[in-house]
Amino acid sequence: MPITKSDLLAYVKIGFDKNLGPVLKEWKKFDESFDVDIEKMFVNFYLWFLGGDMDKKARPRIIVFDKFSIVSSIRGMNVDCFFIKNKKKPVRNIKELKKLVKKLKQQ
Repeated sequence: MPITKSDLLAYVKIGFDKNLGPVLKEWKKFDESFDVDIEKMFVNFYLWFLGGDMDKKARPRIIVFDKFSIVSSIRGMNVDCFFIKNKKKPVRNIKELKKLVKKLKQQ
């Protein structure tokens, strides 16, 4: 099932600085009713996907909550988080999500 603009709630790009730790590089809400405070929570998002001394094979890629899911894309010490509405079948196509976010940011 393809993802559409109406499925995407927000996008968050988190980097890592040796001195500061996780750094919020970029974020955009696509749905005004999405009420998660990204500026207060981005460190938590980072730690959920890259925290601790986890083996790379054991890192989560999708976290499902009651009202939404967070799908992650990890590159080195950077994490892209895609907040999407829950569907019957979870979205796993990161390329499709990245393409949609890029298109929406240009609008």
